[in-house]
Amino acid sequence: MRTVHTTNIQPRTGFGLLDVPDPPPLPDGSIVERLLFESPMAVIAIVIALTCVLFFRARGHSDSGRSGLIVLVGSALAVLIGAVAAIVETNAERLREITITLVADAISGNAERVGATLHDECTLIEPFSRDEMDRDRILKGIRDRIPTFGITDHAALDARAYAPNDRFGRVQVKVRVNISGAGVHFSWWELEYERQADGAWCVIRIKPLSMSGRDAL
Repeated sequence: MRTVHTTNIQPRTGFGLLDVPDPPPLPDGSIVERLLFESPMAVIAIVIALTCVLFFRARGHSDSGRSGLIVLVGSALAVLIGAVAAIVETNAERLREITITLVADAISGNAERVGATLHDECTLIEPFSRDEMDRDRILKGIRDRIPTFGITDHAALDARAYAPNDRFGRVQVKVRVNISGAGVHFSWWELEYERQADGAWCVIRIKPLSMSGRDAL
């Protein structure tokens, strides 16, 4: 479990008619990874609750030695689960972190940093023309077009990741942009990732899912 160090993550909220519908959810990942590494608080709470039950049961039998051991073991197990979750980063967590950083780099027009994450064969479905853009056209658009849009603020409002194995993964990300003179716009995007031989995750495909003012794409 790792915290994504960015100010762009914000709670999901409703934005009325400007908002866009959520896409169908991604498949559930490994329940073990989610409970132990990504969201361990439920497991820790169960361990603490079970420790309390066993502690009071032992106290009820006037077994102070056993009750002390129960508290010691339960506390150690809860701390261990929390420590492991803080150290271990799952593939899904890593992909969310990469995607949030990628969104920030793209909106800021940093084609060089975006290019470091795109696979040589990466393609993007242009949301309006539906043309398939190759990597060179993607980076040219980031470098030349995005800085002209007048974006004054942006945020990644939601990022959902699914990594069924150590090679492939998908992320759905909801983006808000504030455009000078044009208000607030929202969009959902899906990014497909492939892990390379050196261990790096690269984007191999990007497609829009929905955008403000348009039906699902």
